[in-house]
Parts: sequence; structure tokens; C-alpha cells
Amino acid sequence: MTDSVSRTLDDLPVSLGFSAASDHPQQVRSFWAEALGVCGPRWMILVALADLDRGDGVPVNVVSEKLQVDPSFVTAQSRLLESRGFLRRKPLNGKPWILELSLTEKTYKHLTAFEVLKDLSFGKPSD
Repeated sequence: MTDSVSRTLDDLPVSLGFSAASDHPQQVRSFWAEALGVCGPRWMILVALADLDRGDGVPVNVVSEKLQVDPSFVTAQSRLLESRGFLRRKPLNGKPWILELSLTEKTYKHLTAFEVLKDLSFGKPSD
């Protein structure tokens, strides 16, 4: 590193470095959400479902716990995601007050395409 770059970096407040590092994941999430046409919080619901769902769906309270948000928020946002064809909502065990969420094929295709793009952009992680 050259002396001028070193001096410039040394002059930056430490908090700026931490702030810039913590902003990066948010920018990535915003980029992928925008590419799909949803807001960041809805994108996070879709990602959480992709992570949690093993083919049988996931109760709203499990998604809300993973995201550390109120279940009513997930319920409200899932209505909008369902209307756009990104997920399915069904009552769990016939109880209409307990919803189970699952991703649609459309969403799985989008997430797979994003995963391929991510691998091309950032390199595929080694096993």
C-alpha cells in the first residue's frame, strides 16, 4: 500500500469502516429484491422460506422467529407475495388462524437464477 493511501485510510474514522461493511449486505439484499420486483423485507421472507421449507411448508411463526419480526408482519406481507404468485398460503391442519407458507415454482426458478448469477459474480464457494 502506498504511503498516501495508507495515510488516507488512517485518517478515516473507525466507525466509517464498520458502517460501510455493514451496509454492503443491505445493498446486496436491496439489489436482489429490486430485481425480483419486491421490497427488501418481502425478499427476506422469500429467502427465509427457501431456507426453512423442506417441502411441507413453514408456519408463519417459524418464519417470523427466523426474521425476528412479529408474526402479523409476515402474515400481512405474505398476502401481497401470494397475490404476486411468489408463495402459497394454506391453513395448517384445517385451522384458518394458523398459516403455513411455501414458495411457488416461479419463486424457486427466480431464486435458482439469482444463485447462478451470484456464483458468476462472486465465485462459487468451494466445498
